Amino acid sequence: MSENRIKCEDYLTTHVFEEPITEQSNILTTNIDLAESGHQILSILAQTDLEILNGWKLNETLTTDGLKYDESIQKKLLKLAQLIAENIEKKSLMLILSGCGTSGRLAYLYSQKLNEYFQSKVADYILAGGDYALVNSVEAIEDRPDIGCNQLKSKLDQYTNKKIVYVGITCGLSAPFVAGQLDYLLKENDSNLSACVLIGFNSTRMARKNIKINEANETFYDLAQRMVQLETIQPNKFFILNPLIGPEPITGSTRMKSGSATKILLDLILSYAIQLAQNDDSNSLDQSTMFNYYQNLISNVIYSKENLDKLGKLIDRGAACLRNNGSINYVCAEERLGLLCCVDASECLPTFGAKPKDIRGFVTNRQLTKATGNYVNK
Repeated sequence: MSENRIKCEDYLTTHVFEEPITEQSNILTTNIDLAESGHQILSILAQTDLEILNGWKLNETLTTDGLKYDESIQKKLLKLAQLIAENIEKKSLMLILSGCGTSGRLAYLYSQKLNEYFQSKVADYILAGGDYALVNSVEAIEDRPDIGCNQLKSKLDQYTNKKIVYVGITCGLSAPFVAGQLDYLLKENDSNLSACVLIGFNSTRMARKNIKINEANETFYDLAQRMVQLETIQPNKFFILNPLIGPEPITGSTRMKSGSATKILLDLILSYAIQLAQNDDSNSLDQSTMFNYYQNLISNVIYSKENLDKLGKLIDRGAACLRNNGSINYVCAEERLGLLCCVDASECLPTFGAKPKDIRGFVTNRQLTKATGNYVNK
């Protein structure tokens, strides 16, 4: 590991940032609004997405570790995967994934996919705003720690005979909804709690300080510091996964780069767990191969020259359509992929200021369930 990475944590300890990393502007995208084509926009986004793996340049001499070089995060991923695999083998696992907005929607998608893979219920999800929020923006609930806490209690009451692995996802370490759940778990010390995991992309020192979570007037910052202490004392039970991947390409839009990083972290945890449950051999897990896979995926697949050309033209045509009072419509025949289309459409309103009919999602030839919304196109 190069020397310019070793000193990053010291730098973050001694320097005070005016804004958390997830809320800062990204120097790579300063002029993205001046881009003249979809191709140019994608070329800029490619650079910021690579920061997920390779780190964010703090200054001329210091770069954060990113996922690829953060050995501490990598060790935690393996340790957590082993814990999940053990409970899968014992058929005692209940993985509860929780979050707001995009984080909660990823929680839904991963829980469903995991249950489908094992053909039994090994995972569940909590989404701020409930199933309605899968395809609609529900902002106010995110600021309610009491609602988050009560929803977690309700889930735990359903799984009293299971070993619980809780994963709270809040990209900025800021959502009171998730903080209310952490507060409950840290107080209760439930014997059924096998692991408590916090996923975010700021230093714990940058966790939110301006909303009170409990009667003791603690904030998310206070809970994060308790998690740091507990992780030191009980490293096999408490996990903070907060690689520093740098600011979003569009300031504060954590559904973008942080959303991708969340997906990669969950991919790694669960794919490792599945491998271990099937092979019982942690030595077969080559993390460098996995991170090289994602780097290749970003550089040579998602942002390949062919895709830059094709997707760039689609962006140009979509922009022209919107300028002429038209709309962009996702149409899909597969339910889970169709849900992603509906999710993207719904997120464009609060994140990018789209009008309600600018971008819409449809699933063809099937009625969506109550849980996934009311878009119907037969």
